[in-house]
Amino acid sequence: MDEERFDALTRTIGDENKTPRRAALKAAVGGFVGAIALLAHDAGPLSAQGRKGKGRRRPGTVTVCHRGRTLRLSRDAVHAILLDGGTRGACESNGEPPPAPPSTDPPPINVQMVIENLTGAAVDFEGWISTSPPIRDCRPRELRLLAPNDAITFDPNSPWLFAVVYFDPNDHVEPYLINASQGIGDQFPSVILAQGGRMERDRCAVGFQTDVERDMGVGQKFTRTIKGRQIEISRENDLNGERLIRVRLLS
Repeated sequence: MDEERFDALTRTIGDENKTPRRAALKAAVGGFVGAIALLAHDAGPLSAQGRKGKGRRRPGTVTVCHRGRTLRLSRDAVHAILLDGGTRGACESNGEPPPAPPSTDPPPINVQMVIENLTGAAVDFEGWISTSPPIRDCRPRELRLLAPNDAITFDPNSPWLFAVVYFDPNDHVEPYLINASQGIGDQFPSVILAQGGRMERDRCAVGFQTDVERDMGVGQKFTRTIKGRQIEISRENDLNGERLIRVRLLS
């Protein structure tokens, strides 16, 4: 075969195979690029979600004991609980209920009364307290006959007192009531002077007609005459941390 015919045959063969080879190569390259793009598309969001989830999610929880309660909290919340007295790990119940949280109310301030009989005749005195102030669960704590010029200190360790006076010991009608109380958080004790009712255990003072009701600061006093009976009530300096109310039966 001469040189010219060899060159012509070579070009013919190349021309016949050029289009299929290029098409195949183009298809192969296109498929490879498409596969890379698909992988990038799938991997991109998953990778982003993985990074986002890793920054937001705190794996697991921490068990702590706080005021008798077992809690399971995220790690971010544990530090504040530990600063508030909590401990790591579950509480030891021992079959007992968790302790109540400490009260934020100030402690109660008790009241005591001194009753002086200056009438020249004997009177009956009854001292009551309320165990569920202000108007429930009353109980008598002191029963006494006060002779002329006699006095009694009624100090039952309570912030809510009722002093009931019968000017006729033989006929317990038309009693006079002095109610002295110190409410939690109140600056001054409250004093009520009333007449004409009765004391009951469930409802305390029932049917009394109030004549005076006022808060009293140290050194303040007032005098009232009710149906011919004169009564003076004053507040004196606190005694042993308790409010001191003095009642003087004048006539």
